[in-house]
Amino acid sequence: MKSTVRFLAGLLFSLVIITPIRAQVKGASPQSNLQDLAKSGSTYAVVIGISNYRDPLIPDLKYADRDAEAFANWLRSPAGYSLPDSSIRFLANQQATTAQMIMAMDWLIEVSRPGDQVYIYFSGHGDVERVTKFNLGYLLTYDSPPAVYGAGAFSLQYLQAILSTLSENEVQVVMITDACRAGKLAGSEVNGTQVTATRLAQQFASEIKILSCQPDEYSLEGNQWGGGRGCFSYHLEDALYGFADADQNLSVDLLELRRYLEDKVSVEAAPQSQVPTVSGALKTKIAAVNLQELASRKAAKGKSSVAFAAIDDRGSDVYQIGSTDTSAHRLYAQFLNAIEQGNLMAPSGKSANEYFIRLLEMPKLASLYGNLKRKFAAALMDEGQIIINKIMETDPEQLDNIWADKVNYDHLHAYYQRAADILGSQHYAYADLKAKEHYFQALTVRKENYPDSSSTWRTSEKRRLLHRALAFDSSIAVIYEALANTFPANSSGALAMYQHAAKLAPNWVLIHYNLSRNLWLSDPIAAISSSKNAILLDSGFLRPYNWIAWIYDENGHPDSATIWRKLYVEKFNHKFQNDPLNITAFEYNDVGNALWGLKEHQRAKEFLLLGGKITQGKYSPIYSNLHVVYTDLFEFDNAIQACQRQIQLEVFEKDNFAHIGNIYFNFLNKETQAIAAFSRAGDYTDLDLVQSWFLLDASKAFMLAKEHAKNDVAMSFYAGESAQRLDMIDTANTYFERVIRSSNIEFKPNQYFYPDFLFVALAYDRLGRTEEANTLISNAAAALDDDPWLYFNLARYKANTHQPDEAVEAIYKALEAGWSPNPLQWLQGTLCDHLLNPIRETDAYKQLVRTHFPKYYDFATRVPGKH
Repeated sequence: MKSTVRFLAGLLFSLVIITPIRAQVKGASPQSNLQDLAKSGSTYAVVIGISNYRDPLIPDLKYADRDAEAFANWLRSPAGYSLPDSSIRFLANQQATTAQMIMAMDWLIEVSRPGDQVYIYFSGHGDVERVTKFNLGYLLTYDSPPAVYGAGAFSLQYLQAILSTLSENEVQVVMITDACRAGKLAGSEVNGTQVTATRLAQQFASEIKILSCQPDEYSLEGNQWGGGRGCFSYHLEDALYGFADADQNLSVDLLELRRYLEDKVSVEAAPQSQVPTVSGALKTKIAAVNLQELASRKAAKGKSSVAFAAIDDRGSDVYQIGSTDTSAHRLYAQFLNAIEQGNLMAPSGKSANEYFIRLLEMPKLASLYGNLKRKFAAALMDEGQIIINKIMETDPEQLDNIWADKVNYDHLHAYYQRAADILGSQHYAYADLKAKEHYFQALTVRKENYPDSSSTWRTSEKRRLLHRALAFDSSIAVIYEALANTFPANSSGALAMYQHAAKLAPNWVLIHYNLSRNLWLSDPIAAISSSKNAILLDSGFLRPYNWIAWIYDENGHPDSATIWRKLYVEKFNHKFQNDPLNITAFEYNDVGNALWGLKEHQRAKEFLLLGGKITQGKYSPIYSNLHVVYTDLFEFDNAIQACQRQIQLEVFEKDNFAHIGNIYFNFLNKETQAIAAFSRAGDYTDLDLVQSWFLLDASKAFMLAKEHAKNDVAMSFYAGESAQRLDMIDTANTYFERVIRSSNIEFKPNQYFYPDFLFVALAYDRLGRTEEANTLISNAAAALDDDPWLYFNLARYKANTHQPDEAVEAIYKALEAGWSPNPLQWLQGTLCDHLLNPIRETDAYKQLVRTHFPKYYDFATRVPGKH
């Protein structure tokens, strides 16, 4: 975000002259909110703004014409005077020739009568000629010649004559002059703008004056003010609309105006010094407040603050530095070049930081210190702010860089720290800078930078830094999002942080998706709604499509899940065909996941490998999906390598050792390697692992299952099964009773996980309560009559209640109803399901597998761990 310095040096000011009204005359007057300032009479205005000058030797400004237009709009508005265009002469750029300015001023004199009031607003260049010893002051018109202003600029002597004439005619005059230069004008060597400003002040010393800055200061303009305005003019306009009405009496006096401008302009210009001054009768009312206009303007601005940004001096610094000595000019050029090259803090001896320090050691450049500080501080902030902006825009490439760890941001916290040091603790941007310093520092807390640390310490340290960031500024949504990511998925801590971020940034696409990811267990309807909100905000962000599919899957709506997966794949294919170079790692990962869900395993593998390639192996979710895809393709060695890659990345280390153990145990029949991997999983517990330990070591299975039995029906059941195998009958019965008490029976399609009713029926059976078990199974059958997974669950139940023929028959019915095995790696819901172990070696089951799923035969008809 670039801005320009208006080198006013005192000419950059607003001079307001209010002369006494000694008589009133009759005449039509537009409706006005300033009727306490002008009891009668008409109002007229000449408004001039020149950003583009005809002669290339007079440097253009950026926003002078926009400032003038904004002021004219205030005059036209109900908040001002509701002036018609016939009462305003508005001259912008090429319209503002010397002749047109003279004619406009003559018009003012001709139409004004005693009791009227007039506004003269000029925004453009001001300078002095240096041909004569008098150094006469001029306002430069569009067609002014460079240097020889007497041949065609607007003389201040003529301006004085106009104002004197109006005053003598008993016309109230309000004059606002924002006359400035940026670049080398004729009067540069004699400090033309300062001289001109001093002359203006002397000419009207007894009048009320409003100056945008002191005679030896700069006045700033830039994109950060209203999308491109002068800092002073932008806040002057706000003040006139009523922002300066501190006592809320529906009028703005000069004292309120002065305080408002000092508060806003001086703070936002820092570290550049720009101090507006107001002199005169401070209780004089300068504007009335229209509440409707004020409310509308405040609503349009919202709560956003003006961003700190660099200024583009358009060469003025170079000229001032060049007037000192050659070494200063060369050092400044090196400073600018280092910034341009991005060498902000390195390399040693050639960094912008070192040049900056040397420039500040030159007393002759003292007037430029503020601009140098602003330029360097803004450069230090630019890269980090671009990253944050892109995250807030849910930019796929930027998210890919962070999630896949493709770009190193480790230097950014030092940049923000240095920027904060340069601006100082009293600067309005200081808290924001320190917050972002700690945010980016938190992103450096990873294994690569702290090789001897534990994951627990890294999580704690990252949270500490993010909480420190919030202590400086609690309004930055990305910090809450980063903090949420330090909590386990679906935890209350993560959800609270995401929800807070959503309040701060309700249109942030990523936060709606993250909310969905953390609501799917507790509130699937809200989770789907959040993902759909993300799609409504940005249909090009593809992740929510696939996530909605999984939510539908988990809640027993496989047809809806398939629709959303296919929609995701369709959108991905369109992007892949039309913009393949911009496919991100997480999009490759998601399409691999979606294709796996659609059982298109080979295509899933191909896209996942492409994702792994572009991330150089750093994006762990790729390997999580590759693990399951390889398993379904029976590429078990590759599946193990994918798990090992995740372990190298220190992602879910214990989980991945458990997955490796399951591959060795259930598919490769390598018991020794399985036990070694299971042992390295430590206290990690999932159902597959407990089921495997149940076959290997019932005591180990019991210890793991009982740790989670309190809130998990399946774990309670396997704690009971393990205890029963260990001849701890009373203990076993206690856990079976717990299964019955703690269950939450719902009869709904469920293809991925064991339903509670299945374990409750088995618990009844283990306790000898056969009638209750049969009743529960009958109720499930009635409720789920059309569900193919009902029959598969009946097969599980029959297999574990000594009814092998009925179990195989139930699988045949499941096949007739459309049943298809789950992904192999999950075990549950496949022909390798542990609850089918009692029938896996029977002839009837072998025949079923040989007929319908011959590729599964070798490991589907073997009970793991059985010798």
